[in-house]
Amino acid sequence: MIRTLYLFCEPIGLIWLALLALTFALWRRGLRGLATATAAIAAFVLAIGGTELPVVLLRALERPYLNVKIAELPECDAVVLLGGGFEPSLLEVAELRLTPAANRLLTALELLRLGKAHVLCIGGSGVYIAGRHMVEGEVVRDALADRQLTDAEILTLGHCADTADEAQRARELVTKRGWKRVLLVTSASHMRRSVATFQTAGVEVVPAPSHFMAFNGNPITPWRIGPPAYGGFVRMSTWMHEIIGWYAYRVLGRIK
Repeated sequence: MIRTLYLFCEPIGLIWLALLALTFALWRRGLRGLATATAAIAAFVLAIGGTELPVVLLRALERPYLNVKIAELPECDAVVLLGGGFEPSLLEVAELRLTPAANRLLTALELLRLGKAHVLCIGGSGVYIAGRHMVEGEVVRDALADRQLTDAEILTLGHCADTADEAQRARELVTKRGWKRVLLVTSASHMRRSVATFQTAGVEVVPAPSHFMAFNGNPITPWRIGPPAYGGFVRMSTWMHEIIGWYAYRVLGRIK
């Protein structure tokens, strides 16, 4: 009960209650058209934040990688860790802030620990902080090396604008070093687009998924309805980002 009341005090819950109140007020004043519009917006907020719809959609992207066992993956020439699980920060230990996708980094380290590869290539973008150009991959590389968290050789892909840029930088390394295939580490929801992008760039990859957002071992109740919450919007945003990104990459020729 307390948890439910708390959800109504969060921004999403307050917005939804405000929309309901506005709908009621408009209807009472005879402004039926406006009331219908605000009711539709309230229904939209409820569908995303208060139902399992975002989970159902996101599971469709993650399901192909659900049964991948990290310990059973083949040995490859390198582990390629895509950015997104970390970001530079002058305020955190090692100038490194972990994001909700930090399981990507843990998965990469586990692959190295299991001897699946002996080289780690780290992607990611970069930012300017206090006049310093801080590249994500370089910050992670230094943090791992300083703490001796792996004996593997650590390389970075430099400042990459996006996944397609990471694929192109990885191809340069593959060509230079004569690698045959690499283990690709990213979020399960991002894996389909990442694999297609790397393959189009000419890099053979073995998927090593992490950061499952829609599977936690519990079954879902498709018709469950509750107070709108932030988590549903995060999952819906992730799903939309991947769907839009997939078609955008196809139009741009980044995937076949």
